[in-house]
Amino acid sequence: MKKLKSQSLSGEVRDEILKYIHQTYDGQNTKLPTEDQFSQMLGVSRNPIRTRLTDLAVQGFGLRRTGNAGPY
Repeated sequence: MKKLKSQSLSGEVRDEILKYIHQTYDGQNTKLPTEDQFSQMLGVSRNPIRTRLTDLAVQGFGLRRTGNAGPY
Protein backbone atom coordinates (compact mmCIF):
# COMPACT_ATOMS: atom_id res chain seq x y z
CA MET A 1 0.00 0.00 0.00
CA LYS A 2 1.15 3.52 -0.65
CA LYS A 3 1.41 6.39 1.83
CA LEU A 4 -1.38 8.89 1.26
CA LYS A 5 -1.44 12.65 1.02
CA SER A 6 -4.16 14.72 2.68
CA GLN A 7 -5.67 15.84 -0.64
CA SER A 8 -9.02 14.02 -1.00
CA LEU A 9 -7.89 11.75 1.79
CA SER A 10 -11.29 10.19 2.39
CA GLY A 11 -11.60 8.95 -1.18
CA GLU A 12 -8.00 7.73 -1.27
CA VAL A 13 -8.47 5.78 1.96
CA ARG A 14 -11.59 4.13 0.56
CA ASP A 15 -9.83 3.28 -2.71
CA GLU A 16 -6.82 1.78 -0.95
CA ILE A 17 -8.97 -0.31 1.40
CA LEU A 18 -11.01 -1.63 -1.54
CA LYS A 19 -7.83 -2.37 -3.49
CA TYR A 20 -6.48 -4.27 -0.49
CA ILE A 21 -9.71 -6.28 -0.22
CA HIS A 22 -9.69 -7.16 -3.93
CA GLN A 23 -6.04 -8.20 -3.81
CA THR A 24 -6.26 -10.32 -0.67
CA TYR A 25 -9.81 -11.74 -0.46
CA ASP A 26 -9.78 -15.50 -0.99
CA GLY A 27 -13.51 -16.30 -0.67
CA GLN A 28 -13.11 -17.39 2.94
CA ASN A 29 -13.26 -15.50 6.22
CA THR A 30 -10.24 -13.38 5.34
CA LYS A 31 -9.36 -10.93 8.09
CA LEU A 32 -8.52 -7.36 7.25
CA PRO A 33 -5.79 -5.51 9.07
CA THR A 34 -6.86 -3.67 12.22
CA GLU A 35 -7.53 0.07 12.10
CA ASP A 36 -4.08 0.60 13.62
CA GLN A 37 -2.44 -1.55 10.96
CA PHE A 38 -4.28 0.21 8.11
CA SER A 39 -3.30 3.52 9.71
CA GLN A 40 0.38 2.56 9.66
CA MET A 41 0.23 1.15 6.13
CA LEU A 42 -1.42 4.28 4.72
CA GLY A 43 0.31 6.86 6.90
CA VAL A 44 -2.93 8.40 8.18
CA SER A 45 -4.69 8.56 11.54
CA ARG A 46 -7.24 5.92 12.55
CA ASN A 47 -10.20 8.29 12.19
CA PRO A 48 -10.42 8.25 8.36
CA ILE A 49 -9.79 4.49 8.42
CA ARG A 50 -12.62 3.94 10.90
CA THR A 51 -14.94 6.20 8.92
CA ARG A 52 -14.29 4.43 5.61
CA LEU A 53 -14.57 0.93 7.12
CA THR A 54 -17.90 1.93 8.65
CA ASP A 55 -19.09 3.39 5.33
CA LEU A 56 -18.10 0.22 3.48
CA ALA A 57 -19.91 -1.92 6.06
CA VAL A 58 -23.06 0.17 5.61
CA GLN A 59 -22.77 -0.35 1.84
CA GLY A 60 -22.91 -4.10 2.40
CA PHE A 61 -19.29 -5.14 2.58
CA GLY A 62 -19.82 -6.63 6.05
CA LEU A 63 -16.39 -5.60 7.24
CA ARG A 64 -16.99 -4.89 10.92
CA ARG A 65 -16.77 -7.22 13.87
CA THR A 66 -16.27 -6.09 17.42
CA GLY A 67 -13.29 -7.55 19.23
CA ASN A 68 -9.55 -7.80 19.12
CA ALA A 69 -9.35 -9.92 15.98
CA GLY A 70 -9.57 -6.98 13.56
CA PRO A 71 -12.30 -6.37 10.99
CA TYR A 72 -13.36 -9.15 8.62
